Amino acid sequence: MGTISGAWEFGEVGLNTQRGITLIELLVALVIVAVLSAAAVLAMPDFAARRGEVAAERVAALLGMACERAMVTGRDMGVVIDVDRMGFGSFAQGVFTPLPDDAAEPLRTRRLPAGFSLGLRLDGRDIDLNDIDLDRDETPRARIACQASGELTPFELLLVRDSLPRWRITGAPSGRIERERVDAQ
Repeated sequence: MGTISGAWEFGEVGLNTQRGITLIELLVALVIVAVLSAAAVLAMPDFAARRGEVAAERVAALLGMACERAMVTGRDMGVVIDVDRMGFGSFAQGVFTPLPDDAAEPLRTRRLPAGFSLGLRLDGRDIDLNDIDLDRDETPRARIACQASGELTPFELLLVRDSLPRWRITGAPSGRIERERVDAQ
């Protein structure tokens, strides 16, 4: 009889031999994964800073929209600034009337994201915003006026986070509204 098929002779290398990974190979793979993870973490944006930028863009855009509406409609618009939100309204014969708090109204009262607050400076003086409560006051006093002629109450609005100003939104008498980051200075 012949030999059993598939039997191996001494020293012959077979196709079915299994070889495990060495410790060095495992460590190299671990280092590669760690480097890629570190690169991914460093490449991720700072979402908290981005939230502040979005909030500042939104505040500036809403103020701009209020001023545009004043020019288009021919009715002066007012902005009430609270510590954590803004309300909009119109002036009729010197009386401020808040706009409806309706989802269809783009200039409805808007609240800032959690952790952010507003600071207001008019004529170089800081305005105490703690005395305003948009929920309690039926006819709050407008702090910023956008006139139908395109003029604007000069103001400096600070977007504050963690008790530090992060963004400055300024309004010029000409109606120009600008925003700049102040925490990077």
